[in-house]
Amino acid sequence: MLGATNGLAQTVGSVQRAVAPAIAASLFSFSLENDIMGGYGVFYGLALCSLGALWLALRLPAEKW
Repeated sequence: MLGATNGLAQTVGSVQRAVAPAIAASLFSFSLENDIMGGYGVFYGLALCSLGALWLALRLPAEKW
């Protein structure tokens, strides 16, 4: 079971590394072409994602397992 879990994690990580640059470039281009927040709309969106991840991290229990 552990090997399957690690394999799935490796697969998901590899797919993300392959797809993420194209998505980021497309979002940046869309933000510039449509003048969303002065062309910097993609960075505001990424900042919101980071704040969401921070919020989730702060909800983790403080004590160890």
